[in-house]
Amino acid sequence: MMPKRVGRRPGAGSPIPPQLVAAVLCAALSAVSCSAGEEAGTPVPRLCESSLDAAAGRGLVALNGGDGFHEAEDSSLTAGARALRHSGQTGDPPPPVACAVLGSDGEGPLVSVRFRRVAEGLGRVKGKLDSRSIEYRMGEWGVAGPGGAVLVFRCTRGSEKGVDPFVEGSLVVKPTDAQGKLGDRGRGEAAMAVLRSVTSTMAGRLGCLDEARIPAKLPAPGPPVP
Repeated sequence: MMPKRVGRRPGAGSPIPPQLVAAVLCAALSAVSCSAGEEAGTPVPRLCESSLDAAAGRGLVALNGGDGFHEAEDSSLTAGARALRHSGQTGDPPPPVACAVLGSDGEGPLVSVRFRRVAEGLGRVKGKLDSRSIEYRMGEWGVAGPGGAVLVFRCTRGSEKGVDPFVEGSLVVKPTDAQGKLGDRGRGEAAMAVLRSVTSTMAGRLGCLDEARIPAKLPAPGPPVP
């Protein structure tokens, strides 16, 4: 018995052109890759204009309970930096969303970061402390808790004259079931890991990274506020 010829359709008198076989396989593989990519989401290093480092990625995974992230449509670090340079006075309209990441449920941002100009540094953050807060000695001051984090830094360069000398970065966290395992302190640490990374990138965009005093890595948190 003669072996079956590869590429010949049953009952056909001629083999399938190799080009057609290749095209069909390519289309099938592309569909599989696309579907897998949709399930996996966007890689963390590509989110928010590449402002999220490895520690921020671990923070997102902890807050979300796994991978599967997508960036919100209104998220723009560039727009946030532009607002801080040109119209960043205290009392201006709400600042644009600099970084907003959707979790695996796709229902509203898991984390949302905004930056605004403020007139004071340490005092601004001190007013946000409560018994569940943990402090971070970076920038002017930082504080994190179960609902998010705040980090204030000095930035007087690369901006129009007359703008307030400090920038406040604030991150809001959407509660998830996975966060119940973290506790208040764990949620705060994860939130600050994300905010520190985005804030460092923002300070660099504004040209004031040296005076901002944002460390390259997240420092150990201080004791809970008494």
